[in-house]
Amino acid sequence: MLDQILPGGVFSLALVFARIGAMVMVLPVFGEMYVSSRIRLILALFLTVLIAPQAGALPALPVQAALLVPLIGGEVLLGLAIGGIARMVMVALHVAGSIIAVQSGLAVAQNVDPTQGTQSVVPANFVIMTGTTVIVLADLHHLLIGAVAESYRLFPATAPLAVGDLATLATGVVADTFTLGLQMAAPFLAFGIVFNVLLG
Repeated sequence: MLDQILPGGVFSLALVFARIGAMVMVLPVFGEMYVSSRIRLILALFLTVLIAPQAGALPALPVQAALLVPLIGGEVLLGLAIGGIARMVMVALHVAGSIIAVQSGLAVAQNVDPTQGTQSVVPANFVIMTGTTVIVLADLHHLLIGAVAESYRLFPATAPLAVGDLATLATGVVADTFTLGLQMAAPFLAFGIVFNVLLG
């Protein structure tokens, strides 16, 4: 009896872990470069154990091993899509910081961006680190964890992956990201235009 129940239970946990693990790896705050991969893995395993009983109906263990690929691959793709859309907030902060750097003349001063592991302008790093701090202080990271659990209500594991809807949503979010970054840097843009006009 146990050899019939255990594989199904392990498969259910693996299916839940595929989505949650992918989301945790790219979510803001949790998926930053300075957060150790081991910590992210432990957090993903912990959330998997907590969320798996509330994940609703899960697909049954397929008979053929080849059928595991679309099931697990779809969950990973969905997790990356949800986490990536949430990460667009940090991209908006980076856009705003880069515009501020250009307008303030600090675009030459660069430093290591701890969130991306690359060189970036100092104002962008400051804005991103401030945004990350605000997310943690305002307990908004709890909303991110809640979104991980809520994803099983909006996107059941037994439903087909809505690739078209996700692509449309991602396109709109990317456009809104640059709009938001431009709006946050609007005072610096206005100051730069007025300053250059008066200087001319």
